[in-house]
Amino acid sequence: GIQPNRKVDLGRGKFEYTLTDEEGKLNLNTATPEQLRIIFQNAGVESEDADIIVDSIQDWRDTDDLHMLNGAEDDYYESLDRPYSCKDGPFELKEELLLVKGMTPEIFFGSAPAKEDEEVTYQRIGDYFTTFGTGTVSDINRQTASQAVLEAVLGPVEANLIITQRKEGVSGTAQSGKTVSEFFNILSTGFNGDGTIK
Repeated sequence: GIQPNRKVDLGRGKFEYTLTDEEGKLNLNTATPEQLRIIFQNAGVESEDADIIVDSIQDWRDTDDLHMLNGAEDDYYESLDRPYSCKDGPFELKEELLLVKGMTPEIFFGSAPAKEDEEVTYQRIGDYFTTFGTGTVSDINRQTASQAVLEAVLGPVEANLIITQRKEGVSGTAQSGKTVSEFFNILSTGFNGDGTIK
């Protein structure tokens, strides 16, 4: 998506900020299992691991204590070294994913290659999810959504068409859906003069 990064001098220091459109992302509370699975598999998560995470997301956000085939409820979470309860309710922050069975920091934040000639193990899936907006397909902003999100909600053919149209700056399918958003994430960081404190 479009992520303007601004750097501004301020007195003896400086600050920078990044603006991200939350409505160009997939809503964790309304995403279908298939949409979730596409995101995880495209990010490099093995199929069996993706099944565990997807089923566990459904168990986390539903209100019952019944297990999906590969999911988890209180009996799993309360048996951990640092026990906690299953949410059994909607995600309030996307970072709650880190509490879900099968999720790891490497998957959420992405993992860098150990050596220069190795490929990145996981793409950063935290960038593809949000808890803001309605999360319906019609409310995904097609002008700012990543290709991974577009593929999950519209399929690879339409996603490629939208990405191509955006690169070429032409009107078409990309403009037929939502193109204006109401929810944004602003990350601002301040630095002292020599950059030793932020």
